[in-house]
Amino acid sequence: TTFSYIICWLLGYVILLRCEVNVLFGYKLDTISGYDRFLTSRLFLYIGEGFHMDMTILNFIQNHLRSTVGDHLFPVITALGNAGLVWLALAAVLLILPRTRKLGLVVTAALVLEAIPCNLILKPLVARARPFTVNPAVELLITKPTDFSFPSGHTSASFAVVSALFFRKERLWIPAGILAALIAFSRLYLYVHYPTDVLAGALVGILAGWIAVKGTEAIQVRRHAKI
Repeated sequence: TTFSYIICWLLGYVILLRCEVNVLFGYKLDTISGYDRFLTSRLFLYIGEGFHMDMTILNFIQNHLRSTVGDHLFPVITALGNAGLVWLALAAVLLILPRTRKLGLVVTAALVLEAIPCNLILKPLVARARPFTVNPAVELLITKPTDFSFPSGHTSASFAVVSALFFRKERLWIPAGILAALIAFSRLYLYVHYPTDVLAGALVGILAGWIAVKGTEAIQVRRHAKI
């Protein structure tokens, strides 16, 4: 399954980094011995299959779903998610309005909780190259991102906010969810992320949103208990 591929990506890179292997898909297995060699061989099988699936989906989008409308629309949609811009703006509005200030705090917390594991831990740990570096023949419609590919930060931030809104039972999660899905798909359409990057970003975001909601609820319960 796709989820198993994600787990194997993470475990595989930890093992390979420990063995001082630093070339993507050009590993020197002579530095690996015993149990690590066995694990790595199995992980390579999953990684290879997952990579093939990723490229198949991306190339299908390029060959069958590209259109003039999409070429103009998706760069704009993806720009909304640059640095979490649209979601930070939403959080700011919610924080400014007294009636939604608590919700704004939850959304802000969700964005912080997703940014730390996504951008500060997983991206440098996995260090996955972007798909356009593997297939440079694809003409990009946006400026080339300079950071690593896994997981998708745009998707992670988007689904963190949607998750927070959903678990808070706010109807705003529906339009936010539609926009989040469009942003996530735009990363595939623009050939800057693999499908597994997007899926992992969504999972990180959903978990961050849930933790933000449950965490704020626990804090509120403690405050009321003290009173």
